[in-house]
Amino acid sequence: MICKECGNKYPDYFTYCPSDGHILGNKLTSITYKVNEYCTTCNVHNKEGYSYCSNCGTSMLQCVEKRGIQDTITKSILPEIKRSVTNVEVIKTKAKKLLRLNVKRDWKLFLPILITIIAVLSLPTFILNSFLGNHDVLSKDRVGLLLAPEKVSKDLSDLLNYQIDLPNFLNIFSLNNLLHGLKFKASFFNGYLQDERIYGTINNFPSAMIFIPILLLVSGIALGFIAKKYTLSLSTGIISSITIYTLFMILSSFLGSKEFSIDQPININASLTYSKIDALMTSLMLSGIFVTLGALLAYHFQGYKKFIKSHTSLLRYTLSAFAITFIGVFINVSHTYFTTKNKSLFDNDDTYGLIKSLIYVPTGIIHFLMTQANTFKINLSVDNSMSESFKFNWLFGTHTKTDEYMMLDNFSQLLLTNSFDLAKFLLLLITIILISTSGYLLFNQHRLQWKEIVKLSGSFAIIQCLLLFLSNITINGYIDNGTANFFIGFSYISTLLTSFIFGGIFFYVGGYVKKYLINS
Repeated sequence: MICKECGNKYPDYFTYCPSDGHILGNKLTSITYKVNEYCTTCNVHNKEGYSYCSNCGTSMLQCVEKRGIQDTITKSILPEIKRSVTNVEVIKTKAKKLLRLNVKRDWKLFLPILITIIAVLSLPTFILNSFLGNHDVLSKDRVGLLLAPEKVSKDLSDLLNYQIDLPNFLNIFSLNNLLHGLKFKASFFNGYLQDERIYGTINNFPSAMIFIPILLLVSGIALGFIAKKYTLSLSTGIISSITIYTLFMILSSFLGSKEFSIDQPININASLTYSKIDALMTSLMLSGIFVTLGALLAYHFQGYKKFIKSHTSLLRYTLSAFAITFIGVFINVSHTYFTTKNKSLFDNDDTYGLIKSLIYVPTGIIHFLMTQANTFKINLSVDNSMSESFKFNWLFGTHTKTDEYMMLDNFSQLLLTNSFDLAKFLLLLITIILISTSGYLLFNQHRLQWKEIVKLSGSFAIIQCLLLFLSNITINGYIDNGTANFFIGFSYISTLLTSFIFGGIFFYVGGYVKKYLINS
């Protein structure tokens, strides 16, 4: 037997050490030294981890038992694993409780999102009938042909003396997918025209997508009031609404996809498919942001001041950036609509008139982004042999064109590309006033501290990058061994940096004005 204190060895039948009275063990325990955090004599903090106290010279070393691998596993690792498992079980229990629906009790929570889905499905037909048809973009008959191809099928069947049933490529679900800006792929093959094949993909073709966030926000507000009034779980309502809307959009992407094929008398194959992944991501983003925002605002409506004060300054900055963006986009969209409504940009052709009507909202978003000194780009290339590009920056006046063709020249007319334009100046001034006003009103929060200004301008820049999801359009096509690529929009990186700098400058200007008025 070995004494752990003095290290002397004794026969196995000894229980206590004759020298110091300690209980005898089977082997020497390994020891090591650790550095004390505080001096045991003067209590000075040993920040540098010295072996001796820098104040009084006392040794900072402490003799401790060195743990073996088995001891470390037993006393440190296993308890930590048990705690982690316990935490996971607690989270699972809370999640099950949260997701445990009682339909008889919680059915009221589903009403807002279900009503919103009905409104969303009716929106495309309403736009085509009341907006396009009544504004001389397309005649009533042509709108009817878009929505109901049965007449076209009958006319073709009579003409070719062969039964042709055209699918409704623009059915209510297909129009809903287009309204959400889903990425879609269209293909066409005509065996009669020397094996000509046409197909391509379009990423983000926005039309009236600005209505979708408004409807979802209203749905969230209704959900918040219902949960508050009937004492129901707000979290359950939000999660259920997001799930229902996501499933609806995935189902819509399937139901909106169509295929058409005939062999006689002409070999024709055509298809239109929508990206299921894009449907998933778009629905999660839209419903997750706007339903949640509306529900929280409505649920905490009575004590909204206390609710905002209890949260970080970043929340206030984000809400302010959202307000600036919403007001700015609304003003620019309104300007685009009223200035182009009666303006002939495309020689009164029905097709180009339709394009003009569908790009009011994207053009307004583009104008708002350009008021922040962002550079707008249009690139068109066909089979790497013909290329055309257009770049323009409102604030710095850079205007670049290469290989000018009529197509991009028509688009450029919507962008106020004159060297001096009163409307352009006013839109720039409005954006500056909106940002400066935010800096002025939030002065008590940021006090011109650079860290707070960075938070404020960072929130603003990130929201501007989200706008690119509504404005950037990419089209890739293939026409009988030739490729065509078309891009219209902004660069994410340059937009992030430019909006961050532009926003930061005028946030600071607004705050400085407030400080000057207080001091004077």
